[in-house]
Amino acid sequence: MRSVTKNHDYAPTVLPDGSWILFNAETASTVVVTPPAGIYWELCDGVRTQSAIFRTMCQLYPEQSSETIRTDIDRMTEQLADLGLLQVGTFLSVMEA
Repeated sequence: MRSVTKNHDYAPTVLPDGSWILFNAETASTVVVTPPAGIYWELCDGVRTQSAIFRTMCQLYPEQSSETIRTDIDRMTEQLADLGLLQVGTFLSVMEA
């Protein structure tokens, strides 16, 4: 199973329009993301699997098809990882450890 963990060097701020600013004080870098991307980033705590995050996003956006949400999650994962905002890894279950 895949795990995704947000880069904790970034501090989030949610703007009145719902977009998110992710700011890294150490590097003074700022990234602005859409509301769904900000929520997704926040859910990437390293504990939840992408499957669990997918289920949560489906509950938060019931007007979207599950296919659309799955595609958006894959795209957001790639884009946020490319920006250094996410680390993608593999979960080891208790049975595998």
